[in-house]
Amino acid sequence: MDKEEWANTFIRWLKEVKEDSKMPLDEEWDTEIIERNEGILIKASNPKQPLDVYVGIAGNFATLYIYPGIETATLDNPQRLKIYRDLLLLSDNWRMVKYVLAGDEDEIVIKTDLDLATLGRLSLIHI
Repeated sequence: MDKEEWANTFIRWLKEVKEDSKMPLDEEWDTEIIERNEGILIKASNPKQPLDVYVGIAGNFATLYIYPGIETATLDNPQRLKIYRDLLLLSDNWRMVKYVLAGDEDEIVIKTDLDLATLGRLSLIHI
């Protein structure tokens, strides 16, 4: 599939509702496509969830970014250190998931790279 077909697939997955599921990505998400030079970025939001989800598609990979809205720039250093330590410890529990800081406010972002050659919807919702 090319990047446009992958974008349509991700949008279909994000709009597909699984009634009996408690997984956040199994709810219906509003989506917006943002064109980028090297690929496509999909922004997904859901009024029931306190986070934004982005899917970047370029080449043979997609990158899932989850923004939970936690900014750390204004926290005291001991608080920041505890949060950063906890995130590093969590990194050992989740395969392929990274925690990064983004923007001027050092917002925590959960990030994972997905190989499009082996990706299916179940892979997306069970990250």
